Amino acid sequence: MVATAKLPSSSPPPVSGPSNRPATRPDPQAPALPAGVQAGRRLGRRLPPPRPRRIFGVEMSTPVLFRTLEVLTVAVVVVFLIVTAYAFASARNTFGAVGAKTATAARSAFEVQTALAEMDTSVAEAMLVNGDRGRQPQRDQALASYQRSAARASDSAVSAAEALDGGDARPVRDVLNGVSEYQRRVERALLLQQRGDDAGALAEYRQATDQMQGSLLPRARELTDANVAQLDAKYSEQNDQIQMVSSTVSGVIVACFFILAVSQVFLFRRTRRVLNGGLLAASLLLVGGTTMAGAGLSNASTNLRAAKVDAFDSIVTLSRARATLYGMRGSQSAYLLEPDGDRRKAAEQRYLREAQALLSTPTGSATIASYSSLATAFSNEESPATFSNGYRGLFVDAFTSTSFQTERDNLKKMVASYARFQAGDLAIRNPNAPQPDVLVAYFQLSLPTIDDPIAASIDVNTEAFDAAIDRGNRVATFWQIVLPLVALASIALVVLGFRPRIAEYQRS
Repeated sequence: MVATAKLPSSSPPPVSGPSNRPATRPDPQAPALPAGVQAGRRLGRRLPPPRPRRIFGVEMSTPVLFRTLEVLTVAVVVVFLIVTAYAFASARNTFGAVGAKTATAARSAFEVQTALAEMDTSVAEAMLVNGDRGRQPQRDQALASYQRSAARASDSAVSAAEALDGGDARPVRDVLNGVSEYQRRVERALLLQQRGDDAGALAEYRQATDQMQGSLLPRARELTDANVAQLDAKYSEQNDQIQMVSSTVSGVIVACFFILAVSQVFLFRRTRRVLNGGLLAASLLLVGGTTMAGAGLSNASTNLRAAKVDAFDSIVTLSRARATLYGMRGSQSAYLLEPDGDRRKAAEQRYLREAQALLSTPTGSATIASYSSLATAFSNEESPATFSNGYRGLFVDAFTSTSFQTERDNLKKMVASYARFQAGDLAIRNPNAPQPDVLVAYFQLSLPTIDDPIAASIDVNTEAFDAAIDRGNRVATFWQIVLPLVALASIALVVLGFRPRIAEYQRS
């Protein structure tokens, strides 16, 4: 038997020792591993994944970070809701307080001042007629006007007091008490005049008119100034608040969008999704909601300014002019009642002061004799710019602050009638004119032709004021309803954006 030799296997025998695979060189640019990790690798151990950082004892894992961003975003949205809701609620309260309370009370205070001046004028007119039987209807008309004015002054004082909000109520008490005392003196003066005691009647009238000029009218002006100042303060406070809230809302929105942007980036890095639908929808909703809310705040501020600056300031100017006009007429009547002497001169100077409060030159150098020419020159002017450069007074303020063409037309009628009134005043002061002729000239002077255009202009501004208050109130009410809905929808979208991603990590 032939022995055969075994051929060696084609496979090489296993070789003990180091691996014959090509060795990999370490990357010189790779960051160095910690010494403990290098030692672990040399020993061949498998290391656990690194633990997340801890903040205040809480592991900052991915789900925890998601929840943190979710809570921060919701918190910023809630802050936005609180700030803007407070702003619109405050604006609504201001519109209600200004429209339904403060402005009404201020108009009532002006009505007190005008009614008191009308009272004094009506009493003087009734006493001027005296025993002239041919003018008895004018006397009866003057006494009826006096009674109406007295009732209106008392009622308006009570209305004005209702909006003082803890302010000084002494002017109201002084007006109410003073009206009662003034009426008692007037009744005694009229009674003495009917009995033929002209000297006694004049003495009682002097006490009554001194009380009116020295006490009642100044206290009425204090009441008016207090109500106007209160409205000015409310307007300034609300306007400043709207500006502050607008700045705060801008800051809150920047913070909200920053957190939403960080959340988008973080979600992309951890989940590899380009955009998160919920966060994107929440961002778009907040952009639209905040833009419209900002426009709403601006609209509220615009309406508040229209009510205060464009309308109510004109009401204040015209009401002061109206009260001054009746006071001027009362001084004119007192001048005719007084015989020659210091009191007659004092009444004439008071008339000139009140006339110059309505219209004067910058120097205020007009006299009784020259004032009529001043009024006529003013009535012939066409440009409000000329008014402001060459004239001063409440009539000029009314012209330069007017916002409506109808009001401007009324004011032109007013100054034309005022010029005719001042021309007629010269005839009254003619020292050579007989007393009957003076009375004829006096009663021919028509105060309503001046007062009616002023009252019509006040009505125009009152309508504009009420309309602006109503618009602003509707805007504030609308956003008080819409803003919570926008905030809740944004919060829901934020939650829908985060919760599915949190659930993915919790399942893995």
